Amino acid sequence: MDEIVKEEEKSEEKLEEGKVERKDVKWILVASLITFVFMFYSITGYSYYPYPFRVKDFWFYVNIINILLLVLTVMFSSLYLSEFGDDKVIYKATIYAFIASMLSLFVIFLKPLF
Repeated sequence: MDEIVKEEEKSEEKLEEGKVERKDVKWILVASLITFVFMFYSITGYSYYPYPFRVKDFWFYVNIINILLLVLTVMFSSLYLSEFGDDKVIYKATIYAFIASMLSLFVIFLKPLF
């Protein structure tokens, strides 16, 4: 009888962990979408044809890499929330892509110092 109760408690703990992970990924998705919109409009300079007229220096490529990392984060978090594929692998990929995009964003915020 005790074994059944312990197994039920373990399954409830796993369900709680899954709910917490889902909430984390939802907030990662929201933060990534907001950051993506902000970065896209700040990089393009609020115009439709910005890139032929801009100088393609180091910061241009850092901005493009940041946008691509944000797209990866949104893609992985959407895959996780739609329960597509292996949940553990996609959850880790979501977390790593989010960390990489936030590090890239931090580097972009250092631009005024250089």
